[in-house]
Amino acid sequence: MQKKALNTERLGKSSMTAILDKILLLGAASLTIATFGTVFLLGEIYHVNPIWSFCAINSIVLALIIGKDLKGKFKNRKFLLFFTMWMIVHGVVVVALMRWFSIVYWPGFLALELFIGFGISYWVFGVLPERRKPKDGNSGKDGTFSDISH
Repeated sequence: MQKKALNTERLGKSSMTAILDKILLLGAASLTIATFGTVFLLGEIYHVNPIWSFCAINSIVLALIIGKDLKGKFKNRKFLLFFTMWMIVHGVVVVALMRWFSIVYWPGFLALELFIGFGISYWVFGVLPERRKPKDGNSGKDGTFSDISH
């Protein structure tokens, strides 16, 4: 039985765009592997415990994910200091969860840690993440987003 090929015309993409997307995805994955591999290699060279390398990677990844929603807020030095401390705490929380807790408890603790971090950023600095609008523009009158077609 022959597998169906992805119909790129149906999605509005040319075959060259689909190929370029796959190449970029492969490049991003390779860069990620090389970066994380380098972190652990440097840790091995300088005799740093791999736990601290893992902690740093977790903090950096969360900073990249959350940081893009907080554009423009990093001009405030106090907020930047808070954000840096939050990322360090996040790395330590992840390492502690891996060391002392079953994976069943991880989502609850991580949700609590993120809730506390966003709560402090709002209560102390008045900072909320920017709302992202869907690419297709499905937003309601009240600012909520809906996948339901009317």
